[in-house]
Amino acid sequence: MAQSITFEQMPKYMAYLVSMVEELKREVTHLRESSTTPQDELLTIEEASAYTNRSVATLYKDVQNRSIPFAKRGNRLLFSKSALYAWMIAGTIVTVEDATEAKI
Repeated sequence: MAQSITFEQMPKYMAYLVSMVEELKREVTHLRESSTTPQDELLTIEEASAYTNRSVATLYKDVQNRSIPFAKRGNRLLFSKSALYAWMIAGTIVTVEDATEAKI
């Protein structure tokens, strides 16, 4: 049940509500910035090599075989960090323990 608010208390409650809205706006802005930046980041082949822990030569071979997600802009190869993450996860081998737990 809601508490009754008197006319004299209105300015105090309005100030509280305004401060809460401002805090929520800051949180939403922070969440938007933190959730989109790393996932949409484009990596060079050297950065992709470090991220995937594969050599540059191996990545060139993967690109040639079209077995890895990539984009080409002019002579530059670019890799989406989120696409590389999904590609690496897709190749994950399930352990016997994980498979057993999934059946439970």
